[in-house]
Amino acid sequence: MIRAYAITDPAYYGSTPELLCEVATRLIVSGSCDFLCYRDKRQPRYEAFAQALALTCKELGFARLLLHNEAALARSVGAFGVHLSSERSDRIEEAKGLGLFTVYSAHSEGDLKRAFDLGADACTYSPIFPTPHKGAPKGLEDLKEKTAKMGPKIIALGGITTPLHVRQVEEAGAFAFASIRYFVPFLEETHV
Repeated sequence: MIRAYAITDPAYYGSTPELLCEVATRLIVSGSCDFLCYRDKRQPRYEAFAQALALTCKELGFARLLLHNEAALARSVGAFGVHLSSERSDRIEEAKGLGLFTVYSAHSEGDLKRAFDLGADACTYSPIFPTPHKGAPKGLEDLKEKTAKMGPKIIALGGITTPLHVRQVEEAGAFAFASIRYFVPFLEETHV
């Protein structure tokens, strides 16, 4: 069974710690995600938001929170792991040394190989389907080829917005699928 990896975006999760935690609670309680990655590249108070979200996850008994790029912070707030962006492969060993589940953002076979050689637990591979501002999609055949060659620890990312997309990436051998927009329907009751 494919796992669901939700990635936050302030457009849907709000711009205060309270809204972030409220929306994340809705997502977690709905049972729609197995992993939750807190990503907000422009938030100057990222640490405070991460602390609040980690506390909310702990209160809900949700153990698979990842922080974006912040390994030391992930360790200090008790997060499950860290998701490193594509320019941060040099931090994989550091994250693993902190005992974190480490996901790396890969965009090529070389990225995947390097990350797995350095000890990454999983890699997102993207974009699979058309996604705004992310370049040409890799497609399902390419994903299938990469999962056959690199193993099952690939998380399909990019343009996954429907249950059909989820089935397709599962059939291509992905360990999980990651998305922002796929999870938006689970958040609709919260007004951001």
